[in-house]
Amino acid sequence: MSLSKYDAAYKLILETEQLREKFDVEQRSLLSVMRDKEISKAGWSRYRDCQAMFRTSDLYLREAHNEALKAVKRPTDASIRKIRHNLEMFDESWQNARQYSLIGALS
Repeated sequence: MSLSKYDAAYKLILETEQLREKFDVEQRSLLSVMRDKEISKAGWSRYRDCQAMFRTSDLYLREAHNEALKAVKRPTDASIRKIRHNLEMFDESWQNARQYSLIGALS
């Protein structure tokens, strides 16, 4: 195995850990703003939808992190592709959750 696969796996694990920190802070802050604001039935429904969207994002990030932990020991092209795919899916779902929660916080 080439050293570049190990480097790629190491960089991906660092990226997942940095994303985890940003994600946790943003998730807590956006959901707390929505929770403090909502008093209507539709508002609470939107809040639960946002929670589900953030859970989906968290699932992709956890999968990417777990795969990166495995890849640090034995990196393969397939594992690196899987990590990148999970990070792309995380980013898409995080953007959707972020946008939907901002709409909820502002409405």
